Amino acid sequence: MSRESYVPLPGITRRGFLVLLIVAFFPLSGFLIGIEAEQLKTYILLVAGIFGLAFILESLLLFNLLRGLKFYGKLPAKLRSLEETFLEITVQNPALFPGTSIRVRPQPPQAVRAKKLAYKLRKNSNDTFSPIKLKFIPISHGQICWPLVDIRAKTALRLFFWQRCYPLNGEIRATVYPNDIYIQNRARFAHTREMTGERIFKNYAGEGREFYALRNYAVGDDPRMIDWKRSARAESVYVKTFQPESHQRIEIALDCSRRMSGTVNGRARFDYALDAVAVLASAAVNNRDHIGLCAFSLDVHGRKPAAGIKGQHKDILNLLVDLSVTESEADYSLVSSWARTIRRRSLLVLITSIANPSGVADIMRSLRSVSDRHLPLVVAIADQELEEMANQSAGNIDQAYQIAAAKEQIVLMQRAIAALKKAGIEAMYCRASELPERLEQEYYRLKISGRL
Repeated sequence: MSRESYVPLPGITRRGFLVLLIVAFFPLSGFLIGIEAEQLKTYILLVAGIFGLAFILESLLLFNLLRGLKFYGKLPAKLRSLEETFLEITVQNPALFPGTSIRVRPQPPQAVRAKKLAYKLRKNSNDTFSPIKLKFIPISHGQICWPLVDIRAKTALRLFFWQRCYPLNGEIRATVYPNDIYIQNRARFAHTREMTGERIFKNYAGEGREFYALRNYAVGDDPRMIDWKRSARAESVYVKTFQPESHQRIEIALDCSRRMSGTVNGRARFDYALDAVAVLASAAVNNRDHIGLCAFSLDVHGRKPAAGIKGQHKDILNLLVDLSVTESEADYSLVSSWARTIRRRSLLVLITSIANPSGVADIMRSLRSVSDRHLPLVVAIADQELEEMANQSAGNIDQAYQIAAAKEQIVLMQRAIAALKKAGIEAMYCRASELPERLEQEYYRLKISGRL
């Protein structure tokens, strides 16, 4: 909106309404105790005149205050989803009279969460106003914009208010990228403690080529990596650690079909999948692996060939921002056709959502043909509503049937995932909120085991 929108006339506040009730009570009480009608009429006209004069004066003050008011917003150009940030709002040309108050309420886009939206303008000693810093969290990827801001102004008497909507000028548009940081460090540390007993991933007891250092043996280490000579001279057991192999290839196939629609905890399921892709891409780049992406449904919607060049991670994030869920079904044969064009052995990650076991059969049929050349990994997003229904307690017969059907569906899905693993296809079945962390852990597990 380029023009301000007005409320035609000031409204009456709670204080003004209370004063009006008190003033109106006296004529009513005078009529009950027998005061003459002429005196009551004079009193009513006098009160109405005073109240009307107050209305006119406060309206003029508020109009003079609001006509020169301008708001400017400033957003960072690039944001990450689920990462707290600020919208800074500054005010110009306020003709603020003593006792006048202004409350500012920005109108948030649908793709953000903000705990506090109403702010009171505070005047500094040099007759300027402190900028308003609105904390908010973007929950969805793509473009966001804060176009408008509502204000509510009152004079010193607080009898009337004037509400008005202003356009927010300045840098009010930003691009929200999938979050590749908020889970990454926590996931890496948790996985590293589990696999090596240390908070350093770059030295692990595995199938690396370049020797890194010796460290104390931890539960779960491969006994073949024990340095028996060094252990014989010391009182503890030492294992050899190696630098992880680099320049390995990770190819991600992201399902953009209607299977990925729906929300989980107020956030789109597809946004969790985008975060998982961003986290995996960041982990691969940090380990000097080559990362590629193919987004598909019934057709291919975007593709970025795997490469280890500088800026590959940024290019993938830019591609993710433009993706959205389509209304078509997923054609998993596109994944196998795409995988056949990749000559070098790769970790082929398929991120999708499976609502019933029949979808697993389509995936198995597609990936079996390329499992001899690549290492397929199916990442299936679980139906959280189905799990919540299965964990409920039945209150009547109908609910008991629904709970039993939900439990049976979950068992069938678990059997289908087990069938994938039996066919030589790695598989994960997890909730959407756990997807970024679990996928990064699985990447590290496969990398440590030397299966890439």
